[in-house]
Amino acid sequence: TTSIRAHLQQKHNLLLKGSLTVLSKKHSPKIQAEKTQAILNWIILTLKPFKVIEEKAFHNMVQKLDPFYQIPVLALTADFWTSLKMENFIAITIHFIDNNWKLQHFVLDIFQFKGSHTGEIIADKIYNLLEVFNIETKVIGLTTDNAHILNLVVVSGLKLLETPIKKLRKLIKTICKSAKILEDLENIATIM
Repeated sequence: TTSIRAHLQQKHNLLLKGSLTVLSKKHSPKIQAEKTQAILNWIILTLKPFKVIEEKAFHNMVQKLDPFYQIPVLALTADFWTSLKMENFIAITIHFIDNNWKLQHFVLDIFQFKGSHTGEIIADKIYNLLEVFNIETKVIGLTTDNAHILNLVVVSGLKLLETPIKKLRKLIKTICKSAKILEDLENIATIM
C-alpha cells in the first residue's frame, strides 16, 4: 500500500489516511483557476452581484458540486507611487475576513520598478509574488488606485473649457456695461 499511497499522492494529489480512505484532494492551480473563471463568467453573464459568493447557499451549492474546489477568499490592492527621487514603487496589500469576521489586511510586498513598467511586467511581478505565498488560486481580484489619472483628466478637460469660458466672461462684461444691450435682452426674455 505504500507504493499505491505514494502514487496517489504524487500523481493524483490525493492524501490518504489509514486503509486508503481519501482525506482531501486539492485541484491543481490550473483547474482551480478554470473553475474560478467559470464562476466569474456565470456572475458576469447572468448579471449577478459579486456579493453572491458570500452567501451560504452559494458555498453549499459549490461544495455539493465539487467538494475539493476552494472559493477564492482573498482580495488585493496595488498602490503605485513615485518617490521624490523619481523612483517608481508598487505596494501589494492583501485583504481578507478572518474567522471572527474582522477585516484584516497586510502588506505582502513593496518593490521598486526600474525602467518600463507596463501592465504585463506588473502582472508578472504580482503573479510571482502570489506564487511565493502560494495564494495564486485564492485571490478573487485586484484593485488599483488611479486617482492621479482622474486628476489629469480633469485638468485636461478644464483646459478645453478655458477659451469658451473666457468668451462667456467677455460677453457678460459687455452686457453688464451696456444698458441698451441689457434692456434688449430683458425684452427678449419676456417674449419667450
